[in-house]
Amino acid sequence: MQVTRFSAGDHHILPYGEPGVSGVQELTQTLQAAEGVILVFPVYNFNMNATLKAIIEHGGPAMAGKVVGLMASAGGRHAYMSFASAIQGLMFDLRCWIVPRQVYALGEDFTEGRLSNQDVLRRVGELVAATADMAHRLRR
Repeated sequence: MQVTRFSAGDHHILPYGEPGVSGVQELTQTLQAAEGVILVFPVYNFNMNATLKAIIEHGGPAMAGKVVGLMASAGGRHAYMSFASAIQGLMFDLRCWIVPRQVYALGEDFTEGRLSNQDVLRRVGELVAATADMAHRLRR
């Protein structure tokens, strides 16, 4: 399994139609080449953040029909349902196959900016394995 990382933080991905966007071509090429995609994002106000929304807007056609796994982090325990809005758009608009195993982490699961909670790390491994397995099976 080959893993390619694209970080929106290394680019200037803005909402669709905003001036000053950069990195969209690299984003689309990365998504087009992928068999499966794992989106990792922070939760703000119980919803996906603007950067994830912009990535979906710009990269949506390249993600259409692909397997997508989701990981999110937030400050509180009750925002885990924030996956729902992202899942709806990915499933209904882009016809993505959503991995039925999301990973949700809290601020306390991180030490010095790195995920340190062993249970969450185990679940990340399960998400990666399930995403790769689903993508492989659908590719046949």
